[in-house]
Amino acid sequence: VLCNVPEFHQLLSTRYPLGDLLKIAQINTPDMAIVALCRILLCVSRNDEDFRDKLCDDVELLKILVQLWYGRQATAKVYVLQLLQHLLSEEKASKLLTESASEGQIMGLIQDLAKHKVMMEAYETGGASLFSPPFENDMPVIEKSRLLDHLDISKLCTYLSTLSMPGEDNVVVELCSASGTMLGNRLLCTQLAHFMPTSFVYAVDWAWSLADRVENLASQANARNVYSKLCDYETVDQLPVSGNVYIIAGIWESLEDPPQLFESIKSKLCAGGKIVLIERLLDCLEDAIHWAQKSGFEVFAEPK
Repeated sequence: VLCNVPEFHQLLSTRYPLGDLLKIAQINTPDMAIVALCRILLCVSRNDEDFRDKLCDDVELLKILVQLWYGRQATAKVYVLQLLQHLLSEEKASKLLTESASEGQIMGLIQDLAKHKVMMEAYETGGASLFSPPFENDMPVIEKSRLLDHLDISKLCTYLSTLSMPGEDNVVVELCSASGTMLGNRLLCTQLAHFMPTSFVYAVDWAWSLADRVENLASQANARNVYSKLCDYETVDQLPVSGNVYIIAGIWESLEDPPQLFESIKSKLCAGGKIVLIERLLDCLEDAIHWAQKSGFEVFAEPK
């Protein structure tokens, strides 16, 4: 509440060197302390231009934020990145950080951020924003949440088990595993792993923040047979294995290029493998089946 009061911004920015607190953060500094500082700094700097300018002029702080991003995990990593991106959206901050490090260090940072789907803006042209915000497709959130509310996971897993190939490892791949935040802990991939403990469940997402979230939630659920994988947008090309079963559930309306996705699945589908399409709305399911057939797949069953 206080962060929304202008007088509070003025008090913090003029009397308390909050940025300096991050500079003394140690490896054993609790994540909660890092999160709290980053959230306050982010909120105040968004509402106080003078305070933001001070942070943007502090190259030591920018370097520490980079170090914290590399060294922290889960929520702390997310909030550190949000603050770092906010500051680097200012030309002087991005220029200052670039000039303070070697070309190799800057390129290494950019490549590491790119792996997490943090897109780079204007690096080659020297534009005002060095890094763009992370891409996170939240369009399927509501539909997938509604679908999971009415899906009998136990029965689904029993059905999926009939599709496995005797004598071979059963690899199940779920697409868009963490479609935003409304699912909470109700991830389909972790529930599949619970009911299919001998299967390998690969959870594919196309945004680094979602893939990272799946990895953390799977760890919290002790789902050791869940493997989070970040892939290029609407592909599964980066999967290290071929899958027996691919699950496309509750995300059909959000897909932009179904033929590209189906072609990518073909390249990572075991011989005799199956795609399971699950949608709550009949027209979505029919459209999904249409595009699957158009891409060369055949309908093998339509269980009720």
